[in-house]
Amino acid sequence: MNRTLLFLLFTTATSLGGVADKNAAMVQVETKEPKTTLSLGLGYFQATAGEIVYGGSSAGGELSHLIWKTEDALTLEASIRHSLNAQLDVYAHFTTALVDQGNMSNYDWLGSGTRWTDRSLHGDTELDSYYRLDAGLELTFLERGSLAVSALGGFRYVDISWTARGGSFVYSTDPDFGLFRDDRGFFPSGEMGISYRQKIPGLYLGPQAEWTSGRVKLKAAVLGGVTVGATDRDYHWMRNIRFDGEFDAQVFFEASVAFKYQLTRSWSYFLEGRYEQYELMKGSFQATELSSGETEFYAGDSAGARLGSWQIRTGLELRF
Repeated sequence: MNRTLLFLLFTTATSLGGVADKNAAMVQVETKEPKTTLSLGLGYFQATAGEIVYGGSSAGGELSHLIWKTEDALTLEASIRHSLNAQLDVYAHFTTALVDQGNMSNYDWLGSGTRWTDRSLHGDTELDSYYRLDAGLELTFLERGSLAVSALGGFRYVDISWTARGGSFVYSTDPDFGLFRDDRGFFPSGEMGISYRQKIPGLYLGPQAEWTSGRVKLKAAVLGGVTVGATDRDYHWMRNIRFDGEFDAQVFFEASVAFKYQLTRSWSYFLEGRYEQYELMKGSFQATELSSGETEFYAGDSAGARLGSWQIRTGLELRF
């Protein structure tokens, strides 16, 4: 009888132990490390773009050079990141502009001298749109205590456009015969003068270092890339002409630093600064007379474009 009782007690204890192990396994699954991160933030953005036509008498061989500036833009940002394993993450980041202030300066060299002959200034210049899409992979290849080093690689697409209205002008009636910067005046306020748009796809690669101490995390990254199939489009509304440029591949780079503070297990606060520069791209362009539809093609390095920007953004991240 005692042996039977001992056997029953042993069998029950073994069964309870198995149930406990299963329950422990279930708890472990439920508390697994979060793999997905969503973030939403606001940013402050500035940008300067150059639009160039070559074939003139300036020191740089420019016939026309337009400088587009966005000085105070508010941006809205969203991103998602997912850990495929302990070393590899996939991510996507999207930015758009909401409001801004800017200006545009337009210089022409229509004579034989190296000084500009015509200039227009447009203080009423709006950023019509700004979109930046970034998608790629992050591979962590070195971990030493609180320091982790990874490689970033992916695809980027930037789409930015402006419209300049009103403004003032200084023209030269005949700069080679003494009529130099003699015609001055103003465009009607609010009248559309020029619209300009750049589309810049590109591929990039670079290192990132991450340092963690308690709830604080610091990141720094340097990226280098090459543009692929960049284009621009310019409408001169008063002249009823459109210019379309296509540019050869050119390098670009980015440097960024970020601060992150973990508020809870799931929520974090972040603050990041970023500088991005697209070097001068050169290529061909086509001019289209909008009324008649007639076109004229200019081959070789007849046009140029560049873009630089910097941004500060802040927001919250959710990990789950």
